Amino acid sequence: PKQRICTLAGPFRALAPVLGSNSLRSTLQVHLSCLSRPAGTPAYIYAVSTRSFMHNPGFPFPQRKVVLDSGSGNVELTFHFKDSRGRERCMTHGRGLVQMLENAAEELVPLSILFELTNRCNEDCHHCYVDLGDLEDELETAEIERILGELRALGTLFLTFTGGEIFTRKDTLSLIAFARKQGFALRLFTNGTLITDEHIEAIAEAGVTGVEMSLYSMDAAAHDGVTRTKGSWQKTTWAARRMCERGIPVVLKAPVMAKLKDAPSGVAAFAREIGADYRFDPVLLARYDLDDAPISERMDRKALMGFCVDPHLGQAVAPEAVGTMAPGKPICATGRRVALISARGLVYPCTQRFPPAGDLRRQSFREVWEGSPLLMRLRNITFGDLPTCSPCEQASFCGRCSLDSLFEDGDFFEANTWRCELASVRREAWDKGGTDEHKLIEDRLKAHLRRETS
Repeated sequence: PKQRICTLAGPFRALAPVLGSNSLRSTLQVHLSCLSRPAGTPAYIYAVSTRSFMHNPGFPFPQRKVVLDSGSGNVELTFHFKDSRGRERCMTHGRGLVQMLENAAEELVPLSILFELTNRCNEDCHHCYVDLGDLEDELETAEIERILGELRALGTLFLTFTGGEIFTRKDTLSLIAFARKQGFALRLFTNGTLITDEHIEAIAEAGVTGVEMSLYSMDAAAHDGVTRTKGSWQKTTWAARRMCERGIPVVLKAPVMAKLKDAPSGVAAFAREIGADYRFDPVLLARYDLDDAPISERMDRKALMGFCVDPHLGQAVAPEAVGTMAPGKPICATGRRVALISARGLVYPCTQRFPPAGDLRRQSFREVWEGSPLLMRLRNITFGDLPTCSPCEQASFCGRCSLDSLFEDGDFFEANTWRCELASVRREAWDKGGTDEHKLIEDRLKAHLRRETS
């Protein structure tokens, strides 16, 4: 049966510095990479999807397996294939996903791109950080396809289509098919309300690595109250269930707001029922236009503690994850291995809106990536430049964002008060019975295995 754990993608010559000198230069997207398991228990072994995503038709892979070794955090791919001369060959690729991400950042490979296809949306979520006022002059289909070709040439592997609502565009299905033919490991962010059976079949055929959908509550009225769109809960839950039935990997997610602080447990239960994964985030961000209204929806410390100790949500932090960051370590992947492209073709260093680094209607992505003064400056900022955060033992997991620090606390290089509070709660939650994300991933793996072997 088709497995949904990981996906082959490549080859990308531009990824050679990241992946090593293997002639095949394949890599993985593995959502479930660093597991936690008792010492001495066997690693999990899963078959990879039967669909091959190689560009070179001379390298089919009829037999392959993946070993996810939670002891070392490594990912080992073993596959059998025939080379161009018809000879049987076997190759094992054992580089860890974490190491691949670190190498991409060091070599300045734009490994992961978030692409906003549109700012239009059929919902009106009051907490949304995207400024939906800029609806004119979206990129045309041909412009997007040209940009995707430039990304592929530079080594981009992980691509996410987002919005607005991506299915307000009439060409989204064709763009999905085009991106998959280019070999990207493609994810889709959608509210699901415009999805039909036709969409589901096309998405399944394309072989995307995941579809992420926002579901705020299992109470229809509460969910519709957030989206300010009557009937949205019914459409979103229908789409999520149908996609899971079709074998499409689905993630149900939501920012957790104070007024819906108890909602995640119900959404998580629904996700487990239909075979979806789930993820929740207590951090709500200011809007792109600097309107801070969404921040007022954040939970207080008491509500945060209740959220973080829930054993099904994986929000606590284990003691071994606590630690300081080396002064010479870059503060994040911004402009090093990630970037955002807006619906108008502007390039931003990350999903938090810095000033744009370039304009893809006037420049190629390579020109922006290699020549932007803004990106060059950001790449040279390290933890040594953060006087408060560098020696802090919460720095390894607090999720600090410099733009949050600037907007909320007035200093790009200082700590963010909210993140500090959240990190403190997450540490305390472990002692109160909370679980971390590694335990959550292990439980999901076991559930996947039970479903596929039943």
